[in-house]
Amino acid sequence: VTVTATADIKTYNGTTVSTAVPTVGTLAAGDAINVAPTQTFDNATVGTTHVLTASELTIKNGSTDVTDNYDISYATATGTINKMGVTVTAAADTKTYDGTTVSAAVPTVGALVAGDAINVAPTQTFDNATVGTTHVLTASELTIKNGSTDVTSNYDISYATATGTINKMGVTVT
Repeated sequence: VTVTATADIKTYNGTTVSTAVPTVGTLAAGDAINVAPTQTFDNATVGTTHVLTASELTIKNGSTDVTDNYDISYATATGTINKMGVTVTAAADTKTYDGTTVSAAVPTVGALVAGDAINVAPTQTFDNATVGTTHVLTASELTIKNGSTDVTSNYDISYATATGTINKMGVTVT
């Protein structure tokens, strides 16, 4: 009997789990699936050419396990893992003019997959260094890791802006 994996598309979640259900060929009369087969992706990273492999089928007749009466073969399928979206949001900031676009505020990072962590924290900058109340703050430079592996490419990172103010710098003339 042949167990055939089913094509599957999912969003990156850090696992190889597939929710698609493999198909099972015809069983002998009176026999039934005891433990349904499952399937997994070959790895957990983003890509369009993953191999899905089915496994774990057991067969019964009544309450008797008859799996050993079958020559079970497993056929693979192709799967896709798409990037997971994460938003980095700049934080509002007010500073005194210092001639730079540096912002001391810290952007926030949306939820990451369990096991993934910020590798390089994002920073943010003002759009220019002049005094004003309608500055746009833009975040950038986030990288993500899982252990020591860079997994940034598994994410579709978007950056949301915030507004900022640069106040005049006081000068005392003596």
